Formats: sequence, C-alpha cells, structure tokens
Amino acid sequence: MNGVSSNGRAVGWRRNGTTLVYANYVADWQGAATPAIWSFNGLDGTTVGQAFSVSADGTIIFGLSPKSVATGSTTMGTRGI
Repeated sequence: MNGVSSNGRAVGWRRNGTTLVYANYVADWQGAATPAIWSFNGLDGTTVGQAFSVSADGTIIFGLSPKSVATGSTTMGTRGI
C-alpha cells in the first residue's frame, strides 16, 4: 500500500508470483467490512503498473504504467480517474 485517501481508498501494487509482473491494486474500505479489491488498466490497456498515490477524496490515482507496444517499451507516469 502506497497511498490512502480520506474516504477509505488505498492504492499500491501487487506482484504476480508466477509472471513476476506488478499490477495496479486498489482496496476500497466501506465500514468495517472486508475491502473491495480491484485493479485498473494503464496506458497499455492492461493492469500492469504501479499505483503510487491517490487524491484526498479518492477520485484520482497516480502511478506508473508501460506504454503500448506501438509507442515503445518504456514506462510513463499515469493519472487515472
């Protein structure tokens, strides 16, 4: 977990134990229940990437994502809404 918003959203990344690829990771806590876990797509259309921080209200997530194959194999900063 790298960032937490005031509304209970936490962001970070998880590493797949088989492929060793990092994936965006979001956990939404609503009350004392188990959080809803989900991942979002980055610039290349997959969940590969790393979420670094989230805005105070939880609506904007910042991170790092690989670009699509057509634009090169480097990574770029991302902002997800």
